[in-house]
Amino acid sequence: MPPKSCYPDKAPVVDQLLDTLCHAIRREVIHYFENCTGSETASLADLAERLTSRVPSATDQSIRVELSHVHLPKLSQRGWLDYDGDTGHIEYHGHADAKQLLGEVRTVF
Repeated sequence: MPPKSCYPDKAPVVDQLLDTLCHAIRREVIHYFENCTGSETASLADLAERLTSRVPSATDQSIRVELSHVHLPKLSQRGWLDYDGDTGHIEYHGHADAKQLLGEVRTVF
């Protein structure tokens, strides 16, 4: 008998959400907008400066490259934010359950 997925109708959404939250840099971006700023916008430079201070052994340049080529595009693709790679402008949209999800992930680790 083949194994059945839990809630098969929701599996793609759950998988996408877990993939979004699986990387520490993406969680830090979400944490920044949810807990550290009253604004829904930021520049790549401001965000990179913040993350460089929170990510061990990261340099400003390495964080900028990771953000602009990997993490911001993925968060944009998933609808969490809009990112303009030409200007470095970020507009955060979030997720209705972002704070709760981050809290739950934090308790696991």
